[in-house]
Amino acid sequence: MGFTVDIDTGGTFTDGLFTNGKEIKRVKVDTTPHDITIAWLKCHAGGGCCLGFSTLSDFLEQVDIVRWSNTTASNILAEKKGPKLGIFVTEGYQESLYSGVKRSPVFGQLLDEEMSRRFISP
Repeated sequence: MGFTVDIDTGGTFTDGLFTNGKEIKRVKVDTTPHDITIAWLKCHAGGGCCLGFSTLSDFLEQVDIVRWSNTTASNILAEKKGPKLGIFVTEGYQESLYSGVKRSPVFGQLLDEEMSRRFISP
C-alpha cells in the first residue's frame, strides 16, 4: 500500500497528515496566501522527509491518494470577504453564468455584476 496525503490550507497554517496505514506523520507549515501552491508543496516535502524520503519526487512516487481541502476558500464564501473576483464570460451566457437559469445567484453573492465582462470570440 502506498501513502495517503491529506492537506488543509488555512489562513495561517497549512496542515498535512501523511500515512501508509502503519504510521502517521503530521506536518504544519506557514500558509503562503500570495501562492498557496508554495505551502502545499512545502507540506508535501515535510511529510516525505518525516517518512524518510530524501526528495519530494521519491515520496510522490509512493503516494496513492491526495486529498486537499481549502479552509481559506470556505471562509471566504461563508464570511463573504476576501479578494474581489472578476470573470470573463462567453457572449450570450453573461447573465446565466452557465447555471441554466435566467439570472445566476452568483451575482450579488460572489461576484459584483460590474466585475463581469463578455468574451467575444474572434
